Amino acid sequence: MKTNHLLAAVAALLAVMLVLMAVQYSHQLALEDEVAALRAAAFRGGGKTVDTDVARDPVAVGVADSTRIGQPQPIGNDELLEAARERITELERVLNGQADILEKLVAEAREREEVRRKASMRSWGEEQATGAPDTLTAGDHSTAWAPAIADGGVEWLEAEFESPADLAKIVIRQTSNPGGITRVVAIGEGGAEIPIWAGEDPSKGQQLADTPFPVNGNVRANRVRVYVDTSKLSGWEEIDAMQITSRDGSTQWAKSTKASSTYASGRRQYQSGFLGRNQNAPEIEIFGEAEIRDTILKSLRQP
Repeated sequence: MKTNHLLAAVAALLAVMLVLMAVQYSHQLALEDEVAALRAAAFRGGGKTVDTDVARDPVAVGVADSTRIGQPQPIGNDELLEAARERITELERVLNGQADILEKLVAEAREREEVRRKASMRSWGEEQATGAPDTLTAGDHSTAWAPAIADGGVEWLEAEFESPADLAKIVIRQTSNPGGITRVVAIGEGGAEIPIWAGEDPSKGQQLADTPFPVNGNVRANRVRVYVDTSKLSGWEEIDAMQITSRDGSTQWAKSTKASSTYASGRRQYQSGFLGRNQNAPEIEIFGEAEIRDTILKSLRQP
């Protein structure tokens, strides 16, 4: 219930901020139009020009020989022009102030949206691995993805990124029990796996690890999957974030994720079969702690 209230409050704040941004943006456009009009008026010099026929005789008009023949010459009221320039300077100052306000509103809106996004996430759900890292210390934290069971075998976490990139490096933030990663692959357009790395996780023994996996060859993709063998180490393996680096140096954090299973808000998930993972079973049965206890008791009573 508290989460619902928080989401409602954040949504209301976002709506108010969007209205303020719309008002500020409209004001900004009006000021920019006024600046453009004043600049045009100043350039025209109040709309007065020298007749091109007279301009051919510099003596007749009392101007220097350097006067450009056949071109309009600004001879407007100096006081009006100075007033226009002062008004332009004032409006530019206001515009800069307006731009600062808009930037702050956009930044605040993004922060509020991030709060809303995180508030809607399930504890230990695969969605916890989206965005930049927010699990800053090692250990079992609900702000990272965890598989359904500990020590249950091979699990995977797949991340999708905003734009396809020519991959140079993939970084996985492991926040609990690092060392179980066995394979990293990119997912091609047709869904085929493109091998990136396989072997012994170099992060084994660390408490918290940002594990880099360099990409050799030309691989362009916007999806990456990491395989974790949870039976390699005792305890929960957890991943907080996934990042790709392009060959041009730009980086992206995962925008969405999916996983083979998830602990998800403290509710254990087991593939059908008694307390074991049947990798061939397509369905997933979800049990709470009470249901797990009942299942064990029923199984023990069977002859």
